[in-house]
Amino acid sequence: MKIISLFLLLSLTNIALAKDCKPSFTNTIGNNWKYGAVHKQDVGEGLFIFGKILSADDCKPVANARIEHWQSSPDGEYYDKQRAYMFSDVNGHYQFNTVWPGLRHIHFIISADGYEELSTHWRWNKTDTKTERSEFDIVLRPVSD
Repeated sequence: MKIISLFLLLSLTNIALAKDCKPSFTNTIGNNWKYGAVHKQDVGEGLFIFGKILSADDCKPVANARIEHWQSSPDGEYYDKQRAYMFSDVNGHYQFNTVWPGLRHIHFIISADGYEELSTHWRWNKTDTKTERSEFDIVLRPVSD
């Protein structure tokens, strides 16, 4: 009986989470996107960004999503060493180390089979306290048939 109760509780929890899985906001790629990002994970030190790529339909993880990111260096300039792409793992997770961006945001373009491409960004506000770690989950819209 306890096993059945636990199963029902876990199932209801997953349903509740799925209702709250709203697609991430869309933003323009800006003037500093540049073709030719390299496949690597870390682009600096001082800030660890991590999160999950999820489906808006059911909040399930999106495996093998291509996550391109670029940002300014601490001096506010865009350099190739702060441009890269990686792929989410089988559980939708991604992570990378970087420097604190001088312009207080990191751009992302996420693409995955069966989902609309998304251009968005992580933002740090002036009033936020600097931290060494920041979680940034991204929710993709499935392609409409």
